[in-house]
Amino acid sequence: MGLSHRLTHKCTANISEQAVIGDEEETGEAMEREVLASRLALGGLISDGDSHTHRGVAKVMQEEAVVRTKPERCVVHVTRNVRGKVTKAKFSADMFPGKTSIARNRVKTIFANDLVQRLNAEYGRAFEKIGMLKKCTCAMGRSMDKTMQAIPSCYVGDHRY
Repeated sequence: MGLSHRLTHKCTANISEQAVIGDEEETGEAMEREVLASRLALGGLISDGDSHTHRGVAKVMQEEAVVRTKPERCVVHVTRNVRGKVTKAKFSADMFPGKTSIARNRVKTIFANDLVQRLNAEYGRAFEKIGMLKKCTCAMGRSMDKTMQAIPSCYVGDHRY
């Protein structure tokens, strides 16, 4: 299949990221009923941060299998989300150096990329330390809470965390 090949059927693999795919919660419920029909219970579901799919899956799992399904976040979506939040956030006028708004925005972009790299590095280290089987536990949450405290301190030169 070459680059010039066009897919004519609609599915989540070949639609635009911005395309409306319908009621995500309802889709999650239907999807989980199919999964449960094969007697498979889900303890976690990876989705983007604004997805309602997890809500539907968790509802069915709780009602029909009495299993709590934890939401897991896709690192790609988290990265994109953090960059977007930094870009849109209102900072004090002297937060980013530069004589022009273009120069300040360039520094803001560098800051956003640096923040994302730090978050991903800390997430990776926590994942290694805690382990794959325990990644859904409170330990990961505590580790990332410490990260959120440590990063601002690190930017001002305090590396005690």
